[in-house]
Amino acid sequence: MEHLITIVALLMSINCCAQNNTQQSSTVEVPSTITYRDSLNRVIWNYDDVDVKPSFQNDTTLLSFHKWVDANIYYPEDQPDAIGWVIADFDIMPDGTLSNVVITRGLCESIDRVNREVLFKSPKWEPGRKDNKPCTTRITGFRTKWMLR
Repeated sequence: MEHLITIVALLMSINCCAQNNTQQSSTVEVPSTITYRDSLNRVIWNYDDVDVKPSFQNDTTLLSFHKWVDANIYYPEDQPDAIGWVIADFDIMPDGTLSNVVITRGLCESIDRVNREVLFKSPKWEPGRKDNKPCTTRITGFRTKWMLR
């Protein structure tokens, strides 16, 4: 059922984008890369747009980080049987720490709180690099699977 909902949402967004594209004039320029700015107007690079991807324990695929998160997740007493996915966005700062953890799709307040807490406790990363300088890199859609253990 979850896959069906995802597919329907994707089709709706494609249709919406197609309608919006037909209404735009041909003079509108689309930026070649997506970047963000934080509250201090500092540039935050999208994970796919940095020259060197950030790495966790020498792994740029995020597989090691998924394993680390899975090993450090614990179930809060009020949700011992929680099942589902929590999706988060976060930034890897130039010093290798995680910042700006935002749960974009959660299960419940206590599970979301634990998920944020575990992400913030992450060991330092090797930061991403843009123009050979450490940069802030945004990871979007990071999924943590909650299942009975």
